[in-house]
Amino acid sequence: MKRLNSDDNVFKQRALAILRVIEGSEEVSQRDIAERIDSSLGTTNQALKVLIDEGVVRAEGVTTSKGKRGFLYHLTPQGLEERFRLTRDYLNWRKQEVQAISQEIETLEAELNRVNR
Repeated sequence: MKRLNSDDNVFKQRALAILRVIEGSEEVSQRDIAERIDSSLGTTNQALKVLIDEGVVRAEGVTTSKGKRGFLYHLTPQGLEERFRLTRDYLNWRKQEVQAISQEIETLEAELNRVNR
């Protein structure tokens, strides 16, 4: 099972997106989350299970207007801390990507300049 402290940046990015949706909504269902982060319901379900198991998200059982059972999701105090940690890590990761892309652009431009002389 994936964990938030792993090196899996794709999972961390998805977890951060989920936490941002939950934090910005009073009532949000799993389906709402999946739609807002443009992810499948199954993928969102797996990520939510990890977040719940790690105490980052709390699931509240509810009955819908159609009589179906469902859940609403809320951040725990630990979830707020985790959201900020993931945001910091994600920002650092993206900055490193920008630096790598900038270096690649410089290399490519230098190659073109040598060819055009």
